[in-house]
Amino acid sequence: PEKPLGSSTLRVSIAPAPAPTAQTTETMINRNGTSVRIPRPYRHPNAASGCHDTSVIAHTAAVAADALRAGKLVALPTETVYGLGADATNPDALARLYAVKGRPTDHPSIVHVADVAEARAGWASAWPESAERLAEAFWPGPLTIILPAGVRPDPAALGGTGTVALRIPDCELTREAIRLSGTGIAAPSANRFGR
Repeated sequence: PEKPLGSSTLRVSIAPAPAPTAQTTETMINRNGTSVRIPRPYRHPNAASGCHDTSVIAHTAAVAADALRAGKLVALPTETVYGLGADATNPDALARLYAVKGRPTDHPSIVHVADVAEARAGWASAWPESAERLAEAFWPGPLTIILPAGVRPDPAALGGTGTVALRIPDCELTREAIRLSGTGIAAPSANRFGR
């Protein structure tokens, strides 16, 4: 349809609705102890729009992974915020991250990893059964598990705590960038510290 708009014309195209896709469901336990059925793949209501768009994941993740391996900073979506990330094993990249954000060095960063096997592989010095159960129930998603630090994270990511904060983001693009980079990503929110 066309609608006159002053001296110009506004053209509107309406695309047909996409066909529904098959979803599986999974039972999760809420904080109050009740169970709820959640569709998989689950998409957090605050997730960035590109998180589950397979047409952009491969290229964007590869570019981000290359930048991370080169010690550069990247902005990536998670289910809660856009994070500004750096290789969590690279002290120069972490120093740049803290400087750009204006973040005090005694404030640890969450280290995002691609999967539970990666989380167990040297990021923490211990992986207790409680961490396994939490990871199985709530990852990927906005749960951060704090454990004694292992050998992989650079001390700059830990903020002097001796512990590592681990998370698997519920964003396929970010998980693929992590997988391709071969490292964890220290990624606080992309805004300046304290804002």
